[in-house]
Amino acid sequence: MLDIGTKADDYAITKLMKYMVNNDNCGGCCGEIEVDFSTHGSFDLSYCVKAAQFYEYKLSHSPDKLMESFFGYNSVLPGAYSLFKWDAI
Repeated sequence: MLDIGTKADDYAITKLMKYMVNNDNCGGCCGEIEVDFSTHGSFDLSYCVKAAQFYEYKLSHSPDKLMESFFGYNSVLPGAYSLFKWDAI
């Protein structure tokens, strides 16, 4: 699954697939998203919006997923792209 508007890096899906093949008990894995901060030559308001979204995501979403992972269960895969292996689930 790949969220709309998400651009995966060149080998992102390949890395997920390799992980799934090498780990039989893994039912799902996902990639981390990052914000594209590239400005096309000048500073604009969209940079501030992107920075605010990135800051909010990292401060709210990441600690929740770390705690879920600590207890051995993730309720939702925290990524804009993910793979599932139904046999393991």
